[in-house]
Amino acid sequence: MLHYRPIDIKRDKEIILELQCRINYECESPYFQDKSFEKYRKKWLSSGQPKEFLSRLRKSMKEKRTIAVMVEEDHNDYTDTVPSETRNLRRLPRGCFQQPRNDCVGLHREVVGYMWVQFFDIIGYNETYAEISELAVLPEYQRRGIATKMIKYIENEVRNPAPMLKGCGVFANTSINKRRTNMHRCGVKFIRSGTGILNIPSQKLQDKLGYKPIWTRYEKKLK
Repeated sequence: MLHYRPIDIKRDKEIILELQCRINYECESPYFQDKSFEKYRKKWLSSGQPKEFLSRLRKSMKEKRTIAVMVEEDHNDYTDTVPSETRNLRRLPRGCFQQPRNDCVGLHREVVGYMWVQFFDIIGYNETYAEISELAVLPEYQRRGIATKMIKYIENEVRNPAPMLKGCGVFANTSINKRRTNMHRCGVKFIRSGTGILNIPSQKLQDKLGYKPIWTRYEKKLK
């Protein structure tokens, strides 16, 4: 079962940057993908891009309509197959750790991905669209339908106008709702998403879910 919680940049910074680096690599042009992911990662993390990305994310989260959430999944230590060296990075304690019980020993939630959705108003047309700015699933959790569930979650959040006055979806009736009262992100008519030319799995997923190309970018390497 998947669970959604708001991003806490201080708490989630490390894993968000790892996921964002992978997103960037998968969506880069062939020119920048002409090196291994590890080399790309080392270069990206040592550049000013992580700081700039976190700044944009932090600024976006001040906009009440923004959806910026970590996605977690229930796990059991006895059946968990996630590599031990990456497990501590994503583990988040559940209530049973505070009050141990025999029936919940070993249960915890682990981060499997994250997503960031922004909203843009089309001036002069009285229309607003949602854009999936970032969406990523950790490699070891891919090919399990998690990305599909995440996109459907986003679609449900942005198109359902019913909970608009009290917050949307998972945030309704929570403490977060106090910050999101009277927001108007729900009820948009269309949603946009983008990916890289070499990211075939992402392209296939979006085609499967009914997304259509609306523009194309070209690049030429000068000699």
